[in-house]
Amino acid sequence: EKYLSRCLDSILRQTYENLEIIVVDDCSTDQSAKLIEQYMEQDERIKQITHEKNRGLFQARISGADIATGKYLAFVDSDDHLSIDWFRTLLKKAEAVKADIVVGEWCYDYDEKKAYCNLDPFRVKDFCLEGNDVLAAFMEQEGRSFSWSVVWNKLYAKTLWNQCVSEFRKFSRKHGHMIMWEDIAFSSGLWAHAQKVVNVHHANYYYFQHAGASTAPQKSRKRNLKYIT
Repeated sequence: EKYLSRCLDSILRQTYENLEIIVVDDCSTDQSAKLIEQYMEQDERIKQITHEKNRGLFQARISGADIATGKYLAFVDSDDHLSIDWFRTLLKKAEAVKADIVVGEWCYDYDEKKAYCNLDPFRVKDFCLEGNDVLAAFMEQEGRSFSWSVVWNKLYAKTLWNQCVSEFRKFSRKHGHMIMWEDIAFSSGLWAHAQKVVNVHHANYYYFQHAGASTAPQKSRKRNLKYIT
């Protein structure tokens, strides 16, 4: 609730306006649902899905993609936000080179400052991976930079997602509500099937850092150990 308006506002003011904005309410316990309704009244591009029980981020992304009608998919976590030209920049590149995945740049947002990872591979060089080189590059980096595996810094062709979604559903049924790194499960499938991956510069996803985030260090030792496990 605290960050949702900033997230939605950053999407609504994008220079690329032909968007279908799907908001998944995964059994929120605050005023998020009411806030989403207010936004839906203001902008017809926004659609809402409500889970009857809390199913976690992995299933929430699947649920949203299931009703998406566009040619491409992108994911934005509700406490993050976007630079104004994010979608136009990534989409223009995808269309120009017929890419399955386009990777954008990102930075940490600490409210009072932004922190850029200047040695991030997608920031310091241009990529154009094709065929078998796509999965090979993904596996060879071995997690040294999570820019490869997070879902939110990329644009995906819907045709690519459709090749993977049956496996995603099986994974979701088997593992249920995952706490951490569900992105790797998504990315492993998407990079395995992608035939062309490129990147762009000068468009930013703002990855917000705050104590309430699921990926933030926890005060509870027991909880930290659970996350690591």
